[in-house]
Amino acid sequence: MKRDKVKEDIDRDTNKLWEEYEITPNNASDFKKPDNVNVASKLVNELRGKIRDLGSVNVDSIDEYKELSKRYDFMCEQRLDIENTMAKLRDVIGEMIDTMKEQFIKQFNIINKDFGMVFRELFGGGKASLILEDEGNVLECGIEIVVQPPRKETSKYDTFISVEKGLLQQLRFCLQCLRLILHLFVCLMRLKRLWMM
Repeated sequence: MKRDKVKEDIDRDTNKLWEEYEITPNNASDFKKPDNVNVASKLVNELRGKIRDLGSVNVDSIDEYKELSKRYDFMCEQRLDIENTMAKLRDVIGEMIDTMKEQFIKQFNIINKDFGMVFRELFGGGKASLILEDEGNVLECGIEIVVQPPRKETSKYDTFISVEKGLLQQLRFCLQCLRLILHLFVCLMRLKRLWMM
């Protein structure tokens, strides 16, 4: 019976040693006994109070951090991909606009030359030309039609009779269609190139 009581006391002290200091009896021999037990006990209580003030430990915080870190890295990669794609799209759009301008100016010059030639043949002389209102913005600017029938002064669109205006409106409509066709053609070519990447 005395032996059982001693064994219980040893088990209780071993458990207390582990619960309060997280050491086993084998490890306890490595620590020296404090000179002043009361001061040491007071210091231990202060440290326990500070640990308690820190709050509960989130044991899942490391896993949560890893998960958030993965997600952050993924988002950063996505953002970088989007920025690279946007830069490529800006480049493609710039190239498309340059190509459309070149094509429009080329076709406009051909139409302008043919317009002058056809006008001279129809009217037995005179002059006719198409003028871009803003050569710096050829894809969006207006087109002025200037004609000079034989033995007449140079005229602008407003001074023509209704039949002449109708014909010139058809010409203007054709030029706008040319712009649209060029826009569509270049867009399709660029999209095809993008899809091939």
